[in-house]
Amino acid sequence: MDIDDIYRCISLEKNGKENVSPNSIFCCVIIHNNMIIGEGCHHKNGDNHAEVVTINQVKDKSKLKEAILYVSLEP
Repeated sequence: MDIDDIYRCISLEKNGKENVSPNSIFCCVIIHNNMIIGEGCHHKNGDNHAEVVTINQVKDKSKLKEAILYVSLEP
């Protein structure tokens, strides 16, 4: 677990301007070999969750098997 990767995920959430009410905003970062290969947030109520948004950004899906996925969730 890398604290910089966790911080990146939380900072995406803190800077998010998405309208997800009544849900909470949350974001996701995917790391492979210490590189960010995807990041994203839940954009609005009814849209895909952050994990789906972020996984869809990853160009080489074969890297997902060895990647770490961080998800923030505001309680």
